Amino acid sequence: MKLSIITPVYNRADCIIRCLKSVAQQNSSNEIEHWIVDDGSTDESYKLAKEFSEKHNNIHLLKFDINRGVNAARNYAISCCTGDYILFLDSDDELTEDAIQIIQQTLVQYDGYEHYLFAVDSRENYYQAQPLLQGTCSVINYKDWIQGKIDGDFAHVVSRKIMKKYSFNEQIRIYEKITFFKYYKDSKQQFFTHKTIKKVENGRNDSVSFDYFLNNRNSIHNQGIALQEIIYTFHDDYIKYGENEKLMKMITKSMFLLIADEDYLGYDSMLNSFKKRILFIQIIRFLHLGKLLRWFIISYSKIKNNN
Repeated sequence: MKLSIITPVYNRADCIIRCLKSVAQQNSSNEIEHWIVDDGSTDESYKLAKEFSEKHNNIHLLKFDINRGVNAARNYAISCCTGDYILFLDSDDELTEDAIQIIQQTLVQYDGYEHYLFAVDSRENYYQAQPLLQGTCSVINYKDWIQGKIDGDFAHVVSRKIMKKYSFNEQIRIYEKITFFKYYKDSKQQFFTHKTIKKVENGRNDSVSFDYFLNNRNSIHNQGIALQEIIYTFHDDYIKYGENEKLMKMITKSMFLLIADEDYLGYDSMLNSFKKRILFIQIIRFLHLGKLLRWFIISYSKIKNNN
């Protein structure tokens, strides 16, 4: 079994070597390939990664001339890698000392799955509190994700065959949930083992997710795109598994975002698609109050995230 590890890098000169060392020092490093994609860094990240890669034959270094986002970096590496399975490792995170050994043993002992979930150190309390994750291992179904019985952060090891089917949306910088839901649906079942293989660094001030709140029109636009894709892609599944109320809330939120973005044609299209007429939203749309709604969303987001 060959494993491809993919690490997008953008301005991580302070921690990239720590990440790379955690992979290179694995006992089974000869059975893995490490693909690093520098996403147009403006610091010393690429230089450091290049110097390190020259000492290790299994490291492949790619580079974008401009910053294109983590989704573009992942897509590029997926198209290049050759492993049977793929693991994403952020450049500010690191593998545990026995991570690769744990992965290999799990794939051999519990073969037959195309998507495996492993623990990350920062989510231990969550794993212990979730009924579906009790014990040393468990099997999770696609239905569990749709119904919200399971969520949160895992270390995903997914077959390359599945990953190559579904590209990450390069229009938006985060919201990877969309693509992972496609993985869940395709693989049908995911095997979770309560063994930690990744150490996650939380709370970085320069992470994309940290400043990607609804605090400007661009972020409102991007969240609208992401939410629409979730609705149109998984609409039938939410209905199939009895999550009509959750679906309706997403449709309502999407309509508000479309109006706040002053995309009135997009709003009308969604309204026609789902045949749902919500009076309050209709009034806002009719009066073209998109700017006012956007101001409210931005103000609320700043207040919420400052508390």
